Amino acid sequence: MFFSPEISANFTVPLSDVSVLEKSTAEFVIELSMPVDKVRWFQDEVEIRPNKKFEFIDDGKVHKLIVKDVDVTDEGQISVLVGDKKSTASLFVQELSPDFVKPLTDVTVPEKGTAEFVTEVNKEGLTLKWFVDNKEVEDNEKYEIYTEGKTHRFIIKDVNLPDAGEVVARLEGKMQKAILTVEEVSVEIVAELTEQHVEEHKASYFTCEVNKPDVTVTWLKNNKPISHSDKHQLIDDGTTHTLMIMDTDKSDVAEYSVVVGDRRSSAQLHLDGKWTVAVTHDVR
Repeated sequence: MFFSPEISANFTVPLSDVSVLEKSTAEFVIELSMPVDKVRWFQDEVEIRPNKKFEFIDDGKVHKLIVKDVDVTDEGQISVLVGDKKSTASLFVQELSPDFVKPLTDVTVPEKGTAEFVTEVNKEGLTLKWFVDNKEVEDNEKYEIYTEGKTHRFIIKDVNLPDAGEVVARLEGKMQKAILTVEEVSVEIVAELTEQHVEEHKASYFTCEVNKPDVTVTWLKNNKPISHSDKHQLIDDGTTHTLMIMDTDKSDVAEYSVVVGDRRSSAQLHLDGKWTVAVTHDVR
């Protein structure tokens, strides 16, 4: 009795070398002399299992290995085993030149707000440099710099009017530019003047608070401007503004006002708790 030897598949189209750009998809293809259900794939002699990165396509005589999102670390040998027959080829990966894939866009925020600039690059592990009005800035209390994969964020906190200008992200000779516009917030008096009762020859104080620093404040006595002097001390401390009247006497009894922008607050000064300012009503 004679037995015919088992017929096995041969390669009619063996593997060929593949060269791709980093982050693209590589495809290896073989064709066999006869259909088989499946074949075994290897990367640098380690067997490959199908997953999100590697996909197998088995179609009778034609079999494919798809390598997705190729990285430079994927470069090496790819082999396929069919029975006792093997075909091998090389995967070559061309590294991407660092570049921006999402441009910066202009940002407009109100005073005291937070401005965020976002850009995206074509690969992870890249370092960007950020510039505000041509000066490089680093992560600190004012500026925050974040990297999340390919996404880079630059945050400016507690934005003031002088922060308006050009913001630049630089990446190995390439750059993205955007403009920060700061909208001025109308000044408001958030703590009004209050009526004061003081003893004669004591110091008296009128204090108000506004919603933003670096504003011009005008003090008035019976609607007439007050200038800084030994008698009248004008004190500015951020958003708090104080008028201190030294050695208070009867001549100081009056209505005092503070004017900030188009806002005004007024209060009366009384000496030793006595009503020293007469109010006349027109009775008809």
